Amino acid sequence: GIRICSRNMIRRNQRLEQVIDQRTVELKNVNEDLAASEKILQESVKAKDKLISILSHDIITPLRFIGLSAKLAQKQNHDNADVLAHTLGDIQNATAKLYDNASNMLNWINLQNHRIAASPSNVAVFSLVDELFDNLRELAVRKENELINDVSEDHILCTDPQLLVIVLSNIISNAIKHTRKGFIKISAREAPSFYEIMITDNGSGIADDILKRINSPAEDQLLKTTAPENDFGGSGLGYLLIRDLLNILDGNHEVVSEWGKGTTVILRLKPLMMISLKE
Repeated sequence: GIRICSRNMIRRNQRLEQVIDQRTVELKNVNEDLAASEKILQESVKAKDKLISILSHDIITPLRFIGLSAKLAQKQNHDNADVLAHTLGDIQNATAKLYDNASNMLNWINLQNHRIAASPSNVAVFSLVDELFDNLRELAVRKENELINDVSEDHILCTDPQLLVIVLSNIISNAIKHTRKGFIKISAREAPSFYEIMITDNGSGIADDILKRINSPAEDQLLKTTAPENDFGGSGLGYLLIRDLLNILDGNHEVVSEWGKGTTVILRLKPLMMISLKE
């Protein structure tokens, strides 16, 4: 009888231990789910705060400038064609800046919601750059800038063309805006483990304090990046978008600049495949 009672007690203890282990696993899973939900909520709140900050600066400031320019144009003598043309040019520039900010914001929101993923395909880099230059040529002409495509026509890169276009469009348009009567040149080279694209201009360059923030891995530092007031400022969202998209493309970037002497942005991509038409 004692042995039977002992065996029954052992069995009950074993069943109890199994139940406890199962409940412990379930509790652990619940805690992990709660932690994940809390993290998502914190990221959502953080993203909301960033968007509010960006909206208050990168969207509202150009809109206010457009309104003031239009009001000024109404008060000016309409017989003065030069003044009117200058005002309309300012409105056009502010509208272009507003469009860029809105595009960057939408792309960044999609990226935060994990709606952007890489879809690699073989890309003729020279043709892609040529098409980008065609889209941005009017902006370059207004600044009297020359666009130079120095990429080899033989280079074929396996990457996501849409994401690469977003990255290059941001960099090229930014170079055009900060360069007058100069050039923007894109060149590229193949290396054993990566493909390097260089976007070089001889524009106004970047101040040292802003350059440090652009090259900083810290997101908060990057979002503090600002341009001169006459360029409506900047939240740094464009550079943040470039960095995040390059992460998806398994790449990185480096900005080299000297104030008053121009800027070079270096993109380093790790493609799935690199081939040359010559081969």
